[in-house]
Amino acid sequence: MAMSNLQNPLTPPITWPTGSGSGSGSGSGEVPFFSRLTSKFLAMTLLLFLAPQVAMYYYTSNAASQMLVDSLRDDLKEKSFLVGADIDRLFDQRSTDVLILSQADVLETENVPAIIQYLTEVIEGTPYLDDIDVIQIDGTIIASSGEQNERGQNILQLYPELRHIFVDVLAGKQGDLFVSEILELDSGAGLAFLTPITDDANVNVVKVLLVEINLDTVKNIVAEFDERVIGDKYVYLVDNDGRVIVTADPAVRLLAPFPDLKVQPDLLDNFSLQGDVGSITYTDATGVQVMAGFADMAEFGLNKAMDWSIIAVAPISDITQPVTKFQNALLIISAVLFAAVATAMFLISRGIGGSVKKLLDGAVRVGKGDIKYRVKLHQNDEFGYFAKALNLTLDNLVYAQEKAENATMTKSDFLAAMSHEIRTPMSGVIGMSELILDRAQDKQVLSWAKDIHTSSQQLLKILNEILDQSKLDAGKIVIDPLDFHLASFVETTAGMFRSGILSKGLELHITFAPGMHEGICADTLRIGQVLNNLLSNALKFTENGRISIFVEHDKNEDGELMTRFTVSDSGVGLTEEALNSLFTPFTQADNSTSRLYGGTGLGLSISKQLVELMGGELGVNSVEDIGSKFWFTVRSELATSDVDPLLGEASAESWKASRPLQILVVEDTVVLQKLVGILLRKLGHVVSIANNGKEALEFYDAEDYDVILMDVRMPVMDGLEATAIIRASDGKKSTIPIIAMTADVSSRNIKIYKDTGMDATCAKPLDVPLLFRTINSLVGEQIHTTTANIANSAKGKEAKSSQADTRATEAMNGGFAGVVTHVTDTIAKQAKRKIKVQGQMKPVPGVSEATLIQLQVEFEEDLVIKCGKLLMAVKELKENPEDLDLRCKMKLMIHSIKGDGGLFGYSLVSKIAADANDLLAGEGLLLKKDTDTLGNSIEALSLLANNKVYGSGGQAGRILLQGLKDN
Repeated sequence: MAMSNLQNPLTPPITWPTGSGSGSGSGSGEVPFFSRLTSKFLAMTLLLFLAPQVAMYYYTSNAASQMLVDSLRDDLKEKSFLVGADIDRLFDQRSTDVLILSQADVLETENVPAIIQYLTEVIEGTPYLDDIDVIQIDGTIIASSGEQNERGQNILQLYPELRHIFVDVLAGKQGDLFVSEILELDSGAGLAFLTPITDDANVNVVKVLLVEINLDTVKNIVAEFDERVIGDKYVYLVDNDGRVIVTADPAVRLLAPFPDLKVQPDLLDNFSLQGDVGSITYTDATGVQVMAGFADMAEFGLNKAMDWSIIAVAPISDITQPVTKFQNALLIISAVLFAAVATAMFLISRGIGGSVKKLLDGAVRVGKGDIKYRVKLHQNDEFGYFAKALNLTLDNLVYAQEKAENATMTKSDFLAAMSHEIRTPMSGVIGMSELILDRAQDKQVLSWAKDIHTSSQQLLKILNEILDQSKLDAGKIVIDPLDFHLASFVETTAGMFRSGILSKGLELHITFAPGMHEGICADTLRIGQVLNNLLSNALKFTENGRISIFVEHDKNEDGELMTRFTVSDSGVGLTEEALNSLFTPFTQADNSTSRLYGGTGLGLSISKQLVELMGGELGVNSVEDIGSKFWFTVRSELATSDVDPLLGEASAESWKASRPLQILVVEDTVVLQKLVGILLRKLGHVVSIANNGKEALEFYDAEDYDVILMDVRMPVMDGLEATAIIRASDGKKSTIPIIAMTADVSSRNIKIYKDTGMDATCAKPLDVPLLFRTINSLVGEQIHTTTANIANSAKGKEAKSSQADTRATEAMNGGFAGVVTHVTDTIAKQAKRKIKVQGQMKPVPGVSEATLIQLQVEFEEDLVIKCGKLLMAVKELKENPEDLDLRCKMKLMIHSIKGDGGLFGYSLVSKIAADANDLLAGEGLLLKKDTDTLGNSIEALSLLANNKVYGSGGQAGRILLQGLKDN
């Protein structure tokens, strides 16, 4: 960093000292040549020829070492290649022997004694074979070489590892050869070669020939190579996973990992990057610097087995031992020279000791914090210039500020990483505790589960505060405004505290100023976060009285619309001293507050920063023992779209699925696997669990799934890589909906997930209703619906819905005809009052909005015609319920209405059609109650079609659905 960029803006620019003359006298500003320390050291160095000595030492020793190391490298590579080639030739010959052996005609017969005799003769002439078995296609051994102690047993019970290969052999043809992984044979480690025995026509596999081959010859080859490798290290024959197959190392057992993989986990990958033959220098598991030569070997069999490698390890120290002796001799010479130089330096140092002492004293004083101290050294040499430079450097303590800022950023990054890593297991704790609360009957267990759930939520709140603070410090919080219904938003937010307020015997009052706008545009997430924090504090510090919320609109100095929220309480209040530090991070009113009420002291600090990001202010008025009034403002705009009051969320217990889905859950945390599995299976879905991205790809290739729930951070292979591979694959399966489940839901990362190919993101801890709605959206069907009656959180809306339900119940007393009459009246009243019922036409890529509108008009006209046909058809079906052709035609029309209704925004039409479609899709004849229900559904569809009831239908839609349910 340039010095000019670090100067304090309040001080004049720094001028570095320069010489004012060119003379050699003591009064000159330039250091005389012979007075310079560099001149003195240069003369001494030239005198003693130190530089040539050092150069000779390093050049000769390094050149000799490098020459020997290069020689060792070439030797190891060449020998590894030759040994690997010998082993490859050995198994080539064994493969040929097995195929020739399988051609014997006697093996195709059922003459077991003749087969046994043939096998015994073969085994006696081939010592490298342990055993030969002829196996029936069901796995039963019918003949063996030598003793028949395995005859009649099942080969898959003796060697379960052969199960997959055995299946492949049965599917093979004559001449196919399959090779197993390493097996524990009676004589030790070995391999099994399997080949099919076909009938005379060479079409059907009638038997399987299994030849057990020991590794004695391979061991001899490796042992000979081991003796030719320098040093006390060993040669290893390893498989593709790094497991040792053959070695003379007594500390390594069969199939144990290659020892050096513990400290060099990427060693095999580094080998493969060099091709078939190469070498690498590294520090092994014992801490010794070694060189390893390796050679990749061939694969055998149709199943590409035995992808082995030969690794020869030699210590570098053994090959460089002669160089070490040479280096020792040079070191002695260098030491003598060093002694001479040290003596000369000692004599010279007496002349410069005083200068050094002054500089040292100055450095000590500055180190103790006396930054006003300046070194007073007026010598006209390098030490004098050094003192001036040190004094000027002390004038630039802006470095300290920069270091402090870097420390703050480091702290923020650490806090963010820590919070993210804890969120994932914490979501599992919360989810499992909720499942226990739903199912447990024992009161003690319920009490424990409630305590776990409460503590987990408190810990999650603390983690969220820490994460928010770190994001604010790093400038990563982005304000995301959207249109929303203001009154119901405040009611819903306050409703989360209603039970706690009532349990303490407090009153809750919510007041809106006259003339409030119904819908505004602002960041509901951050407003809700601030409002939640203020309400939480009010509830925490209030034992008697009331908590009030007042909402009003205002204008700022620029004439922009501001929405002001005020939360008042009759709690403990705050002292003047506490008010001064109230918004400082990690600070509470006093230590007793933390002990009595808990908390991190971050909530108000975060709230203040969020409010300022939203263009507003946060303030407080408080009197000790009387109460507090917290208020904040946010910059707002009027909503540009229709806004509906918010509805309360339904719990996982109140959801149902219209049909089962095939769902793949990819999650490495066992607790979350269980949690998500229970939630989904409870709705009838078929759930598969994968522990990582690699397993997910295996499931994806084997099955057809409707949706994939993909964690992002996992071992082996993460969710992003797995998603990219799925999207890059061919076929229709590559477009399967993929939902990211992750605790890292920053806007930047969500964009990364989307760019990779993930269709949506659900944050951890899991929001079950959001997950179900997301699945509905991606599948393009209302699979998941709520079964509970969820009240609107806005009180005015509650009253209207309640009155509507009462009138609907009265109408239903007259049967479904009464419901139709009442719904017709309600539709007319809604149209007269110009009540808009929201719906949304789904956009179609490549189709303009104007074209979609024209298609919607055509859909509405066609819907009326289809409903007329269905009304006549249902009458015929009631008279003749066995008419399957008529039932099939009705099903096709209703299925078409269900799909098109969702596309063109007729969600109520789509829902009723879906229920009717399910009824027609059932097996068996329809009973009278079924045809009556079907008739009511079609009559309801006709009513909606003729009145063009868009979206959910509002109050009329609710009455109609309730009528269908009760009739």
